[in-house]
Amino acid sequence: MIPTAQIAFRNMDPAAQIEAAVTRKIAALERYFSRIVSCRVVIRGPRSENPGGLYSIRIELGLPGGELVVDHTLNHARPAIHEAFDAMRRQLQDHVRRMRGDIKDVRCTRGDMKTHAPVSATRRKRAA
Repeated sequence: MIPTAQIAFRNMDPAAQIEAAVTRKIAALERYFSRIVSCRVVIRGPRSENPGGLYSIRIELGLPGGELVVDHTLNHARPAIHEAFDAMRRQLQDHVRRMRGDIKDVRCTRGDMKTHAPVSATRRKRAA
């Protein structure tokens, strides 16, 4: 488990069921990257003068060398949490792919790396 996982509630009372769901989602993120340094989740309920309003979820994931952040807003708390953690999972997977080198730089795949010339021009020079 992440040693410094923090869950904060704003404009609403803490709910044990929501906190348990967030804790499970945080644990699920560790399956994709085990070196997560910290995680902070802020759940903002609708303002008291606007019952039935929007829930805002912010997830800040601390990683070695950087941080990933997701902000998500929806009418209900549980779907907002689910969609926010799905977005964070996708960001984390992309981060891991970049670290492994699975995602390549597009500029270098479409020609000669030294000159950035189109492939066809490079072949003509070598043929001559």
